[in-house]
Amino acid sequence: MNSFKIKNKFIVGLGSWLNELPLSGKESRERTRFVSLLVDRLTEVEKFRTDLLEKHVKKDEKGEKKKVMIEEQEIWDMTPENQVSYGKELTDLMDEEFVIDVLEGNKEKVKVVKNIVLNTSYVFGPKEGDSIEEKNAKIRQMNDYNIWCESFDAVTIE
Repeated sequence: MNSFKIKNKFIVGLGSWLNELPLSGKESRERTRFVSLLVDRLTEVEKFRTDLLEKHVKKDEKGEKKKVMIEEQEIWDMTPENQVSYGKELTDLMDEEFVIDVLEGNKEKVKVVKNIVLNTSYVFGPKEGDSIEEKNAKIRQMNDYNIWCESFDAVTIE
């Protein structure tokens, strides 16, 4: 079956980037519908992430998740074994593929968004004057864009 596939870890970036684009008319409507599918998936992923955290974090006497301060940073309190287990399970979750089967009812939506992604005039990459953090974020987005393109390139729409 013809499907759009993307790993969970790339969904936030794709959705955020699509929402930043100034679009109008049909492109804007189809983008909004497509992003809605991404948001539904992100809601599901966040529930799974919360369940994983609940499973691995230490709790106080009231059953509330505990945090600790380490090097002036507040983090969830976990045993070293649970940190490893949580990290592995979270990585597995984020590496799972989100699949949108291209069917008659959503073909146009996928086609329009595919065209937006593959034919964008958006300029990716860092700019002079960007801070190190901004440069790193823009380089990540540039690399993610390649993944988004590969995901859409794999979809054939007639």
